[in-house]
Amino acid sequence: LPPADQPAPGRSPLRYPAMELSDLLINPSNLQTGRIWTTKSRPSATDGLLFTLGLQQQRRGGNAFVQVAFNCRCDTVAALNEHGQVISFDLEHNRYAVLKRGGSAGVALAFSSTLSHELFVALEDGLVEALDAAKRAAVGLETSRDAESQAQYQAPGAVLRGHRGPAHTLACHPSAPLLLACSADLVSLWESRALRRVGTLAAGSPPGAAPTEPFVSAALSPSGGHVLTCLPHAVVVWRSADLGETATYKLPPSHASVPLCSVTVDGSGSHAVGAGAGGLLALWSLRSHLLLKLLEVPGGSAISQAAWLPAPRQERLALVCADGALRFVVPSADEVVGTLRPRGGRGGGCGFRSVAAD
Repeated sequence: LPPADQPAPGRSPLRYPAMELSDLLINPSNLQTGRIWTTKSRPSATDGLLFTLGLQQQRRGGNAFVQVAFNCRCDTVAALNEHGQVISFDLEHNRYAVLKRGGSAGVALAFSSTLSHELFVALEDGLVEALDAAKRAAVGLETSRDAESQAQYQAPGAVLRGHRGPAHTLACHPSAPLLLACSADLVSLWESRALRRVGTLAAGSPPGAAPTEPFVSAALSPSGGHVLTCLPHAVVVWRSADLGETATYKLPPSHASVPLCSVTVDGSGSHAVGAGAGGLLALWSLRSHLLLKLLEVPGGSAISQAAWLPAPRQERLALVCADGALRFVVPSADEVVGTLRPRGGRGGGCGFRSVAAD
C-alpha cells in the first residue's frame, strides 16, 4: 500500500525490507516455520512496495493466494491460498508459520478483532474452521458447549457448519466475540468464544426479495451494531442484535440493471459503498439513508472487493478490480488517486485478488 503520511498515535512506524517475488518462495510441504527475510533494504520509492511473498508451485493449477488479513495488533498477516493452505507472517519477529496444510479449497479468512491469535477460515465445502495462530492448530474445544453447539462443530478442532455453499465473506465484530459468515444462501452470526450460532438470514431476505437472489457480500459496521448484506440489486441494513431490517438501498432506475458485487462501510460508520460491474460505486449515507453519489471508476472493470483505508486526512477506498489492478479512490473528491498492478517475476501477471488494511 502507499505509505501512510503519519504513524498511528503512540505507535512507531514498523520498517520492513523490500524484496522481489523471487527472493522468497516458501514450500509449505517441506518447511512449517522459517524466517521471512534475511536482508533488509529500503521500501520502493516508486510505489511504496515493502515486500512480496510467494509460494513455490507444487500443485497443478498453481498456488495463488486468494485472501489476506491483518490481526488486531497489525503485526501479523495471514494469507490463504486456493488449496486451503493458511500461512501467517509475523512481521514483528520476522517469522512465517504454516497454520493449515490444505484440504478443501480456501475462500475467505478473518482474524478475531479481540484475540490477536484467533483466525477463521472459510472453505469451498461450506465449513468455517477456527484456528489458533499462536499454537498453529485448530482452536481447542471447551467442555461447556451446549447440545446445540455440539452439533455445529467437528472434533478435534472447531468447525462451524450450516452453510450449503462456501462462505465468501467473513467479518468479526470490532469489540465483541461475534463472527459474521456469509454465503450465497445464508448469513449467520456466531458467538465466537462458545462457537454458538446466534442468528441467521436466509437468501430471499428481506421479504419481497427474489427467492433466487443470492447474498454476494456482507459487512459489519465499525460499531458492530449493524450488518449490511449485498444482493445483486440491493444493499440491506440489519440490526446485529435481532437481525431486524432497518433500511434497504437500491440503485436509481438509470443503473438498476447493474449488478452489485461488494459492500463496505467507512471507519466512522457514516457511509456505505456498494461496488459493482463496470466500475460502478454507489455511496449511501447510513444516517439519512440517501444515495449521495454514483461514481464510475475509469477502465470499466468490475470491482470484486472494496475496502476503506484509514487515512489521517481523507479516507480512501481500495478497489480490487477484475482486470487485476488495485485502484485507490477518494469518493468525496470523485478522484482516482492511484493504480497498482502486480510486479513481474515468478508468479507475475496473476493480478490482485484481495486487499487488507492496517
